[in-house]
Amino acid sequence: MGTPQSFSLAQLTQDFEAVSVNAVMHCTCNSRSRFQPRRPGGQWGNGAMGLRDLLGKAGVKSGSVQVQFQSLDKGAGAPGSGGADYKKSLNVNDPVLDECIVAYAMNGQPLPMVNGFPVRLVVPSYFATYWMKPLSFIRILTKPDDNFWMATAYLQPDNLRGTTTPEAVKAKTVKFRPVGSMPVRSFIVTPDETVKAPAGLPLNVQGLAMSGRGAVTKVEVSTNGVVGW
Repeated sequence: MGTPQSFSLAQLTQDFEAVSVNAVMHCTCNSRSRFQPRRPGGQWGNGAMGLRDLLGKAGVKSGSVQVQFQSLDKGAGAPGSGGADYKKSLNVNDPVLDECIVAYAMNGQPLPMVNGFPVRLVVPSYFATYWMKPLSFIRILTKPDDNFWMATAYLQPDNLRGTTTPEAVKAKTVKFRPVGSMPVRSFIVTPDETVKAPAGLPLNVQGLAMSGRGAVTKVEVSTNGVVGW
């Protein structure tokens, strides 16, 4: 970083142009309970749900490779991980940086404490693991981030479908990469798997569809095991 900068909340709200974005916040562990093979961590079902101005103010030097973000949250972290500080990074050439904002308000009101007061990072189209709250530091790195939350946690197989097998993981033949932008995702909210649908009667179906890589232009539903839509 050319000129390290420190900004108060007042400076963030007064010295920079205010912008707004509509973005879906989607946790990476949503539906983890349905993964096959099972993965460790919270076994959730379907639940849970301009940066460039600051970088320009500080200056990004030639040779920089990643932008690292750190939250005020601290904890013991996994034993031996060194992960007490929560930090995530994005490549300096990632187009999402042009869409990121440092948010201090939501729906026209100051950011609530539960949502990251005083400021949080908003990374449209990326999983919530990058939505740092409360945001405390932004650093420019000259080498890839190797902290626990980038090199060990929140990784997925580096292939088209993001899949693997327990045997391949045990044999260490799988290359992993940090979880990043959200794939196309949809799920039915009601009725859920606990509801028995009466045969031959109308049924109201409600759900969600989202994507981090493009607009959702059509939603199709199958009622006969994907034989027809």
